[in-house]
Amino acid sequence: MRLRKATINYLESEFIYYKHLSRDIERIRNSKVYPSQYDKQKALKDRRLKQLTRIKEAIEYVYATSNEDSQRLIDRYYFNNIDNLNLTGAALMINISKSTAYNLRNNILLRLSDELGLLHWI
Repeated sequence: MRLRKATINYLESEFIYYKHLSRDIERIRNSKVYPSQYDKQKALKDRRLKQLTRIKEAIEYVYATSNEDSQRLIDRYYFNNIDNLNLTGAALMINISKSTAYNLRNNILLRLSDELGLLHWI
């Protein structure tokens, strides 16, 4: 199965943004809800908090259940890509072939889309 390009872009952006999720979850938990708009603001706050928590848990689950090569690829390509390497460059840094890196990435993104319930297949 192949994911659509838009789905791949969305999932990769969630992986890249992962390091900021904890900060955003805490910011939403600590935000004030004013009495005049209590019901509307509280519902919005709960929805945002639930969605961010769901994404964070899904990424953590996919990472924890991945094999060693997949974890190294996730670390180098998504979490710690300070050199702005493309997937081929990240593959060279962790000593795997380009085709293996693409296969690992596709498997990782497929598992994440399954965890999040996204079914955007080609």
